[in-house]
Amino acid sequence: MVDDIRIQTIPVGQLGTNCYLVGNLNSKSSVIIDPGDEAGKIADLIEAEGLEITHIINTHGHYDHIGANGALSLKTGARIYMSKEDEDLLVASENDLFALYGETFLKSKEIEYLRGGQEIVVGKIKMKIISTPGHTRGGISILAGSHLFVGDTLFSGSIGRTDLPGGDFDTLIESIRSRLLTLPDETTVYPGHGPKTTIGAERATNPYLA
Repeated sequence: MVDDIRIQTIPVGQLGTNCYLVGNLNSKSSVIIDPGDEAGKIADLIEAEGLEITHIINTHGHYDHIGANGALSLKTGARIYMSKEDEDLLVASENDLFALYGETFLKSKEIEYLRGGQEIVVGKIKMKIISTPGHTRGGISILAGSHLFVGDTLFSGSIGRTDLPGGDFDTLIESIRSRLLTLPDETTVYPGHGPKTTIGAERATNPYLA
C-alpha cells in the first residue's frame, strides 16, 4: 500500500472547516477535500506549491464544506465530486451561499457523483470512498493509505451533529461502528473541524462510542 502521502490542512471560514490538500510526496497531482471557504487562500497555496489539482471532493453538502467549490473548479479545471444522496442539499447550499456572498459558488450540473466502494486514483494514491451517512444522508469518508478523511462524521472525542435535515443519530453511530471502527487502530482520522485523531483513540475514549 502506498503511503507516501502529503497532507496539508487549511482551516477556512468562520466555522474553521478543515480543507485538505492531499497528494503524493513526489508528485504534484493532488486533490482538494472540503474547500469550504476562502478560495483565494487555498488557490495561493496551490500556486505556491505548484500543485496540479485533479479532483475537488466534498465529504457532504453543507455550505461550510462546499463554499469554494465553484471558484476553485474554475481556477484549477478540476471537477467536483460528492455523493448523490446529498443532491438535495446543493440547492439549499447554493441559496445560502448566494445570500452570504452575493454570488453562486456551486452549480449542481458541475457535480460528479460518488458511491461507496468507488476508488479515485491520484498519482500512486488510491482513495477509497466509504459511505458514512448519518450527519447527512450522503456523507462519505475517504480512505487514502492509513489516512481517513471523515468530514463531520467523526471528531476527536465527539461525533457529527444529527439535528440538521438528513441527519440521523442511529445511522451515524452505525456508520462509524461498522465502516470506520473496523479500520486499524493506527489509522489517522482527519475531521472536518478540529484536531486529527486516530481510530484507536476514538475506539478507546470517544464517549459516543462506548
